[in-house]
Parts: sequence; structure tokens; C-alpha cells
Amino acid sequence: TTHKTSMRFVRPIWVQHDSPQGKGGIFSLDLTPAGDLLATSSLGGIRIWNFDAIVNKDTEDNELAPKQIHKIQSTGSINCVRWSPDGLTLACAEENLVIVWRRPTQTSPSWNCVQRLHLHTHEVMHVEWSPDGRHLASCSVDNTVHVWDASTFVLRHTLQGHSSHVKGLAWDPIGRFLATQSTDGTVRLWRTDTWVCERVIAKATSKGESFFLRLCWTTDGQNLITVHGRSSDVPVATAYDRRGEHAFHLVGHVSPVLCARACPVVFKRSEGIASCVALGGEDGTLSVWLSGAARPIVALRHIFPKGIYDITWAKSGQVVACCSPDGTVAAVIFEPSELGTPASPTELTGALRATYGAQLGRALVGIAETPAQLAAEQHSASTARPVAAPLPLVAVAAAAPALPSPAQVIATPQRESRTKDGRRRIVPQLMVTPGMAVPAAPTPTAPPTPAAAVASAGAETEGTPAATATAPAPAP
Repeated sequence: TTHKTSMRFVRPIWVQHDSPQGKGGIFSLDLTPAGDLLATSSLGGIRIWNFDAIVNKDTEDNELAPKQIHKIQSTGSINCVRWSPDGLTLACAEENLVIVWRRPTQTSPSWNCVQRLHLHTHEVMHVEWSPDGRHLASCSVDNTVHVWDASTFVLRHTLQGHSSHVKGLAWDPIGRFLATQSTDGTVRLWRTDTWVCERVIAKATSKGESFFLRLCWTTDGQNLITVHGRSSDVPVATAYDRRGEHAFHLVGHVSPVLCARACPVVFKRSEGIASCVALGGEDGTLSVWLSGAARPIVALRHIFPKGIYDITWAKSGQVVACCSPDGTVAAVIFEPSELGTPASPTELTGALRATYGAQLGRALVGIAETPAQLAAEQHSASTARPVAAPLPLVAVAAAAPALPSPAQVIATPQRESRTKDGRRRIVPQLMVTPGMAVPAAPTPTAPPTPAAAVASAGAETEGTPAATATAPAPAP
């Protein structure tokens, strides 16, 4: 069976970083929580873009609407950019520094450098704010992780234990752990109450160098998704449960997976709450997964010639963007409910409370700073009601049948064409797992005009507003 989807794929050529050597590679990108500004980083600086001009053709065509909002020059390579939860502060990993920029208000055009944190001795690879905005973590090729107070930028903790470069980190949305991934082959789970390493996951990272190891937690906190893994000599992203036990593999990329990013929205399904994660690979492929699916919901193959280094989502869950060292940015825009029916914030909070009980308070009240606070929290936890049994969340159990090979996962031919001016167009294929509730097909309309299928006359766009979704054969 097939159904139509209005998913669009855009890649505006005006989003780029100029350097003395030409167009510079883009190492990282991040959207503000409000979804209005996109920050990108490269060798030589940061650019802040009007994101609506990227995803909305009317805004892009409006000569009065700015495309680039601000430019921050730098003499070094900026490996990572991340917005604070309030959208006013931007943390950057620049060489061996963590640099923090701030704007006074949401609409202010001015940006001020408020901190330059010098304590790493070698290149910083990743920065990430805690979900409550009270802490900022950074990791480096000096093998350490620093945890900073986000209000004073005083160093609170230095986490040591990795024997090689630390190239990725991720805060647990429930507030219990900070996860780090290293080229020493391990992932470490650090407790945020004691800052002791609770679990070392061995052989999580396969052999071979990777510039970044951008792992993530699912938004429901059920799984940690690690990157650059292999199973039976096939590149995979690997999911672990909250105890650090292997849960399942995400199979489908033909080269190492370099980054994972969770959609901020979870979706209601008959089985429970489903999380959504996007993966980017060295093969230039972007795949989007729902928990429980043996195949990606969307797999866009080879959209970049040099791989995908970072991923970001809009808070609506309807837009996912990614960047590449080839110097370009791409975005996929889904129609409402195309990935499923979003759970409201109230429904998500209720589901998390039912699953985690008293543990959820750590995500809401913050991380313990003093022995007295830690003792109080431990006493509260010891007298709290038992944690409710987990929701029947969709999950692929470790004992499930083997997942399909990459060739089977991305088996549907990807339709491509070229416009008269030589620009490449891709019709994305939506892959639906057998048994998955498929969104209703949109009401048929007249075929879109060629002008409606591109972001603008001057932008390189690799997609059309309509794509065919084919349900693949059952997984082996």
C-alpha cells in the first residue's frame, strides 16, 4: 500500500560560511527553543540565521525579511554551538575555550561575550546545557568533562575517567545522568547527585576516528542513543536502557553514524508514548526513527557528499535540520501529524511522572549542589512512594529478531531528477513499519507548481512538496 506525504526537503545555498579558502564546512547547528533563530558554526565564526526564511518560501522571497541576523567573527574553529533553554545565551566550543554569548532580550540585535572559560587544555568538542538551564557541560580531547554553574560560570565539577578524547555528551531529560562518549570505546553514565561514574558501557564506540560522537537521550528518558557503533560489521547507532544495558540497534546506515538528536516532541500511539530520534551518518544519510520501528520512518540518502556532523529539531517536532562539512545546511519539513499525534506537554509530564515517580523531581528542581541538599533529596527518595511501573512504551527488545541489513532498510528506490539549471531534486521515501498506524492521506489537491517545490529561485532545493510512502515488506 502507498500513501502520499507532503514532507519537503530544502537546502538553501545562501546559508553558508565564507572563509579565505572559500566556503567553509559547517561543524554544528542549533535552533533556539522558540524556533526563530538558527546558529551555525565553522572555522572562523558563527552565523545566526532567520530560520523562517529557510523553511518558509514566502519569507525567503520577502526582500524586507532578513536572512542572516548576526555574524560573530572568530580566529579559531568553532566545533559546537548550543542555545540555553531560555534562548538568550549561546555557548560555543572554540578551540580549547568555552565562550558564552548573550543577548539582553529575545528581540535584541546586539550580542555580548559574557564568558571565556579557559580550563580545558586541548580542543573542546561539545557543549550542552542541562535541561533546567542551571548547568553547562563541556568535553574535550584532553579526556575530561567540565560541569559549570550556568549563572556564575564557576567550575563545579571535573569528570575524569575516560582514557582518550571525549567527543560527545548528553544530559538525561529526567535529570539523573550525564552521559559521555569517547574514542576510548566507552560511554560513561555520571550521576548528577554525586558526580560518580555509575556505569561504564564498554565497546560502545567502534574502532576508527570520528570528529564528533554526538549521542543523545530519547525525550521520554527511556533510552540513551550512542553513535559510531558496529554490529556484525554493520554501522549502527545503539540504544541502551537507563541501567546502561543494551536494548537494540538502529540499523540502516552504510557508514558510521556520527550524530543523534532527539525530537523534543513525543507521539501518542496505541502502545504508549513513542519517542523520535534523527541520525546523521558519514554516508551523508539522514534517518528518522520512532521507538519500536525496525526501519526508519524517513531515510534520505546521500543528501551531503561529506557526511552529517550535527542535527537540530524545531520545538514543534515538524522540522529537523542538519549540517555538513561540505558547508551547507538542509532541512526536512513534515506536515502536522505526519510523524504521529503529538502528546501535549501535560500528557508528557503525566507519562513521565507515572513512569519515574519521585525520580522525575530531579529534572524539575535541579541538580544537587550541596551535601545538605543531597542528603535531603536522598531522604525524600527513601520515603517516597514506589516508582510506578514503566509505561508500555514502544521498544525493540534485545531478544527481538535481527534487524534488517542496510540494504533491506533503505531498499525503496529514491527518485531523483535534475532541473533545467542543473539543480538536483530528491523525492524522499517514507518507510512505514508493518503494523504502524499510518497517518491519513491528505486530501488530494492539484499538483504543485515547480515554483512551489523550491525554497526560492536562488536557493538550491533537493525536494518536492509531495513524496510517495511505501510500506516495505515485513522485517526478517
